[in-house]
Amino acid sequence: MWKTFVNSEAAQKMAEALEKTGDVITKGAENIAKPKGDASPKFSVDGGAPTKSLADQQTELTKKLKTGWGSMVEATQKAVQTTKEKLEQEQNRLASRLRSDRPYRRDPSQPLDVDALRDAEVVYITDRIVIMSHPAMQSTVDGDITPNRKLAAVQHLLQKRHNEKYMIWNLSEVDYDTSILDDQVLTFSFPGSPSPPLGLWLKLLVSMESWLKADQSNVAVVHCLTGKGRSSTVVAAFLCWVGEAGFSDDIYGALDYIARCKHLGSKEDLTIPSQRRYSQYFSNMLDGVRPAQPPLLLKRIIMSEAPKFAKGPPRPDHP
Repeated sequence: MWKTFVNSEAAQKMAEALEKTGDVITKGAENIAKPKGDASPKFSVDGGAPTKSLADQQTELTKKLKTGWGSMVEATQKAVQTTKEKLEQEQNRLASRLRSDRPYRRDPSQPLDVDALRDAEVVYITDRIVIMSHPAMQSTVDGDITPNRKLAAVQHLLQKRHNEKYMIWNLSEVDYDTSILDDQVLTFSFPGSPSPPLGLWLKLLVSMESWLKADQSNVAVVHCLTGKGRSSTVVAAFLCWVGEAGFSDDIYGALDYIARCKHLGSKEDLTIPSQRRYSQYFSNMLDGVRPAQPPLLLKRIIMSEAPKFAKGPPRPDHP
């Protein structure tokens, strides 16, 4: 910590203050050592009383020394106060960094960690539906926003705004410590970037619908890795599934709406082609049209080894 302090702004401030203090002391010493002309009494031209006695000169020098000493004390006090403030800031920063190496909860009385929430891309699609990126990933922009700091910021937001009435759906295939979130996390894993298979998709939507219907204060939070493709596709399908935000069968319109909520241009900036195609499959299913399954042509069979045929019992017509 001392090495950090030596290289910090506080150390530079203190050095400047001490340098000024040294200048003040030097000037005071010069004033004492340097004679102010002849030390003997000076007489006026008409032979009257001396113009300034030695005692007067000493008094004047004493006043100047006191003034210099006061300036030195004031400069030292300011330097000490500045150093103290800088040290406290450095200690708080180091404590925050050490604490960020393990999961922790923010004090509910503290203000929201806006920087960490912005990095997590927390966006309210409706009053009860939230999309965000993975809450336990290191920031790629700000090195001070660690996974645990971001997780603590998300928990702080949800707890402060919604108490314990939130549930999180993790679609990222990357698990994390959910104890900070009171284990209120459901994991739906499916490989690759496309949307989930339709069967899993339906289970996911039914679970979200059941949670939101259980209490009017409940909030659903959905995240993948980036908070874009998977999360947006699922939430767009949910908006059409329950007719939320004025959507019923226009899933592309729902995707465009989510893109605007996230300050993106359109659904093309939000999803990849396969996700939009899956979205159309889901929309067709809502309309009662089963996605077409093209016929499959078997071209070849690959066997790792030759099949083994067991020898059967002898037939009566054969010796």
